[in-house]
Amino acid sequence: MKGPGWRTWAALILPSGLVVALCAGLVTAGVLPGTLPGSAPWYPYVIWISSALLAWRFNRPRVIFAVLALALADRLLLAFAPGSQALSGGGRIVFDATAFLLPSDLAILAFLRERGLVSRWTAAVVGALLAQIPAVFLLGSAPDCRMAAALSHRFPEGSPLGSLALPTPAVAAFALAITALAVLVAARRGAVNAGFLWAAVAALLALAPGTPDSASTLYLAAGALGLGLSVVEAGHAMAFKDDLTGLAARRALNETLDRMEGPLAVAMVDVDHFKTFNDRYGHDVGDQVLKLVAARLAEVGGGGTAYRYGGEEFAVIFPGSAARDAAPHLETVRRAIAESGLTLRAQDRPEAKPARPKAGRAKRRVSVTVSVGLAEGAAGADPKAVLQASDRALYRAKEQGRNRLCR
Repeated sequence: MKGPGWRTWAALILPSGLVVALCAGLVTAGVLPGTLPGSAPWYPYVIWISSALLAWRFNRPRVIFAVLALALADRLLLAFAPGSQALSGGGRIVFDATAFLLPSDLAILAFLRERGLVSRWTAAVVGALLAQIPAVFLLGSAPDCRMAAALSHRFPEGSPLGSLALPTPAVAAFALAITALAVLVAARRGAVNAGFLWAAVAALLALAPGTPDSASTLYLAAGALGLGLSVVEAGHAMAFKDDLTGLAARRALNETLDRMEGPLAVAMVDVDHFKTFNDRYGHDVGDQVLKLVAARLAEVGGGGTAYRYGGEEFAVIFPGSAARDAAPHLETVRRAIAESGLTLRAQDRPEAKPARPKAGRAKRRVSVTVSVGLAEGAAGADPKAVLQASDRALYRAKEQGRNRLCR
């Protein structure tokens, strides 16, 4: 079984992880914390407002709320708990409560479903975030109450975790939040989900022992900036990536062809009798067929890149290649698709595997094949003309009986 590829790791790290890592590097090197806040005290506001506007433009209310949570936490700490590493009394309670609430807020917001920005749901979420300010302030004014004592509880000295400066509830909140967000990213992926994970990491760095107030603001602003950029990345993926198959979409294909200058080989791939699959088995089975073909095409060798062209058609581009070089790789994929087939799920089959499967329930396996048209263009040729030539070759492959490659 293959491990995560470089694209998977890049999707996890870019752009949010890169922003937080860059911020950590600058803080460690002592470049920004001592100079940026003094010379540009307005920078966090610019980041928070810009990130919120990006989230608003792309209709991502969860991100707006997360940016609000990061901004409120930063201003709350600066107003009521400055110099958090040497706090006592009410200031310490404000710090401890904020350290518990911030990761909890980020994790909860990440798992909420996106809804309209102007709604009762929005009012309820914003109200809950704003209500935390007076709640924390009240705890700070009554440091001897039970709630304040619980939030400030720390691991005993001499225990394995006794050296942690964060209180026990905050450590638990960060551990649970980061674990839950990591599971969310692994299950659903997506730049925005990764942005929430890195925002929680940035919050942990901001509240970590030894972090000065100026660096704390920098980390929290970096978390918000990562979330804002993740929204842009998600919008780009929606425009240039096919949601069903995971391949690059036709818009990405067109831009790739516009940039091509050297020789290239282009293949058009069409699923044979695709309309029959939809009519006989339903669109869900048709989607399974498209995913199967896309998965095989994504593994094509020879430097080829597969794209979802539209409907049941795909395109494969081989930059700098001739048709004779690309043909063997396409033939390998064509045969792999024909040999794999598709096993249909019986209509009465239960979702979970029963302890004693019923005898006689036969699995139905259907054949899936593709036809391929291949053309090439020399240096200086119009890439879109080569694409049209491969489309004509595809029709010849269909006329000659399908499940074959024609040039």
